[in-house]
Amino acid sequence: MEFFKQLKRVLNWIPNMLTLANASLGALAISNLNTWNGKWVMLALAACLLLDLFDGALARMLKVSGPLGKQLDSLADVISFGFLPAAMAVQILESSTNPSMQALSVLGWLILPASALRLGRFNLDDGQSTHFKGLPTPANALFWAGIWWTLNVESGIKFQEFPVWAMGISLALSVYLLNAPIWLFSLKSLRFSFFELRYRILFISFALVLFLCTSVVWFWLILPAYAACSFLYFRSVKPA
Repeated sequence: MEFFKQLKRVLNWIPNMLTLANASLGALAISNLNTWNGKWVMLALAACLLLDLFDGALARMLKVSGPLGKQLDSLADVISFGFLPAAMAVQILESSTNPSMQALSVLGWLILPASALRLGRFNLDDGQSTHFKGLPTPANALFWAGIWWTLNVESGIKFQEFPVWAMGISLALSVYLLNAPIWLFSLKSLRFSFFELRYRILFISFALVLFLCTSVVWFWLILPAYAACSFLYFRSVKPA
């Protein structure tokens, strides 16, 4: 009997261990932005996204969801999806030979407090279980990771080639949308029907086209596209 009690305690901590692994991988990616191969940084971020997806799902499956796990999840997200994208933005700015770009480097850190505020509000709002008010921090991290990867020296493009106006728009949209009073659909809790998926498919398709077929200077369009597709989605499900 004592064995099963101990086993239950171990199982109860598995979701929290996944959350702590998320935080650790995020910190590892941050500390190696300058020295790591870009692919390893992106793989670390991908692992953080998967851990963030499965820790909550596993907690619900094991019926061990609680306030500690919720707080740990947000603390881990501040590192992986707040600090990491902020560090990526600052690295792009500081690596530029353009003095105007370098002058914006302080503003790049605004992504971190904006993300922390977003996560704090999320913890206090029980109405954001299936959809989100404001840009989710994982989506924002993916946005900056896409810019960082495309501009990474290893991909053959230099950081300083990113124009000031595009960087300014990207920063302004990112920081504003994280805490904007705008409802956005979730990309990780999908119902498998065309009616539910159509605007998500539209957004993901648009984002992929931008990422694969256009210049990085137009990546900022991904954020307003997310807001626009979410607006169309919520308008379509609003009762008559």
